[in-house]
Amino acid sequence: MKLIKFLMWLGLVAMTAFVQAGVYKWVDADGRVHYGDKPTSNQADEIKIKKQPASGQTDQSAKRKDLRERFLRAREEERAEKQKARAEEKQKKAEAKRNCAQAKKEYDKYRHASSLYIKGKDGERQHLSFKERDEYEKSLAAKVKKWCGK
Repeated sequence: MKLIKFLMWLGLVAMTAFVQAGVYKWVDADGRVHYGDKPTSNQADEIKIKKQPASGQTDQSAKRKDLRERFLRAREEERAEKQKARAEEKQKKAEAKRNCAQAKKEYDKYRHASSLYIKGKDGERQHLSFKERDEYEKSLAAKVKKWCGK
């Protein structure tokens, strides 16, 4: 077991040395560009390679993540607004349907009645004249048109 741990440690040290090796670039006699970890001629130039931040995230990826999160928040807010608008619209339609049914019922009731009346201040019935009845039926028909769209 100790031998395995020692070999793993030795491999890790060797890998660290290998990872830290430089990268070289050179051009051969035919004009072709070559890259390698060991210079093969005295014309090879070492290339500096930028290391990634220790956190594993670059500034650009952090910016992308921030943008993505803002976009997702905006989409969620938009969805919530649309859902709220749909619920309000559904509620308005249900209210209009109730009002339509009530207006139709009242209009049919008064249109087929033999006489119409209103209660006075003393509680007695005061019958409407033909002209008053006609005006009242027109107002009821306007209510039906308003709520039912007919």
